[in-house]
Amino acid sequence: MQRQKTIAKWLAIILLLTAIVAAYLALNAVLGKNNGAPSPDIAGAGDGGGTTDVISPPPVKEPVYSSFPRQGETVDGLTVSHVGGDCAEAFLDSVYYEGKRLIIFSSESEQYDVRSKGIHMAIFDGHSLCAVNKIAEADEEYVRCGLVQNGLLIISKTASITILRLYDGNCRLIAENSCDAYSSYMLFQSGAAVTLFAASADKLVAMTITKALDVVRKNYLHSIENAELLYAISLSETMLIVQNQSGIKLISYNANEGFSLKSEILNCRFVQLLPSVSGADRNFVIAAENDEGILLTNIDGATAKSDYSFLIEGANSVACVTRGNNIFAIAGKTAYKFCSHLELQDEYEITFANGNYDMPFDITGEDIIYAAVNGENELFFVQNAAKFALVRFDGETVRTVFSAAGTEATLVREPLGNGERGISMLFEGTAANDFAYMCFGEADLFYTTLSSELTNALK
Repeated sequence: MQRQKTIAKWLAIILLLTAIVAAYLALNAVLGKNNGAPSPDIAGAGDGGGTTDVISPPPVKEPVYSSFPRQGETVDGLTVSHVGGDCAEAFLDSVYYEGKRLIIFSSESEQYDVRSKGIHMAIFDGHSLCAVNKIAEADEEYVRCGLVQNGLLIISKTASITILRLYDGNCRLIAENSCDAYSSYMLFQSGAAVTLFAASADKLVAMTITKALDVVRKNYLHSIENAELLYAISLSETMLIVQNQSGIKLISYNANEGFSLKSEILNCRFVQLLPSVSGADRNFVIAAENDEGILLTNIDGATAKSDYSFLIEGANSVACVTRGNNIFAIAGKTAYKFCSHLELQDEYEITFANGNYDMPFDITGEDIIYAAVNGENELFFVQNAAKFALVRFDGETVRTVFSAAGTEATLVREPLGNGERGISMLFEGTAANDFAYMCFGEADLFYTTLSSELTNALK
């Protein structure tokens, strides 16, 4: 009898141990097998025992790419298109080519309209974004672009070489070549001849570019330190306007005789070039900044010599515009009226037709600057570090034409249809604008065209 009780006791113990083991295995199956590590989902898990929490990596987000073509939109009477990615884009250049608006920009983005970092070309047909093509790597620096006899030439550079790429009417790369690297460049075309002027640390050189992108270096050079090439003008000879640490230089170039220094404006920094045609004369005005203010200098187009100058004392920015045969310089709230040879005729305060604001679009602060628009007689920009306004000067009043939150604003004219040419604005804009709700990243490039009614009102 005692033996039976002993056997029953051991059977009970064995059953109890079996139940404990089964419960442990069941609990382990529920919590998951982590090599004995406690589940991080259980309160107090990981306390003691030297174990650490197991953290699952965040899910990998697939990049989002745009589909083309993407139509522009009409917002508040503006036709608006944009191009960009998840990061900020930087405007570099624009050209109207074979009926399409091309915008060249750099980007750090890797999704939406841009698939990898580098320099890109956005192709707009009307306001429809047709494609975004990468044209240079991220380690390249954009230099210039220009329409040449057989296509669109785009020039970039690295630390060691200059890269030339030629695109056809469908924006396809058809030729590529390279030459030595320089610090500054100016592309100039006269007829079928394409000349690339370039500056190194101590000289200017000239190169001819053939239709096949062969680069032929000329033997002529001009000794000058740290030159920045600003303009190339076609006069009786090709005239280069060059900036360096000592001031502005006017240097002529002749294919048979080389370079020649014609004149210079010392101790100043270039601001604006304004053509000033009076009769048969082809004069122009150079506005430059020096320690005393803004210096305006009239240049005789025949001799490239200065025949008159005027100093606007204390001014830190200026926009020079023309109305009829007169030149106007707007600095601060003052207009200076000159004849075509830059002799002062009048000086008076201007008004701003902007409601309660002294300046357009509530642009305030000490960093306000004026910026003229090449080829526009009465239009210029008023801007600071965050906003800009395109304004028109009628001789007495400054009126806002277009304004936005953005930088690097550029005005272009292009066909509107029916033989008319409209005004478009290209700029780096943000979602702070009412029309910019479609902005992908921190800043996109916006392409906006004014209505034909507003454009006609400016004539």
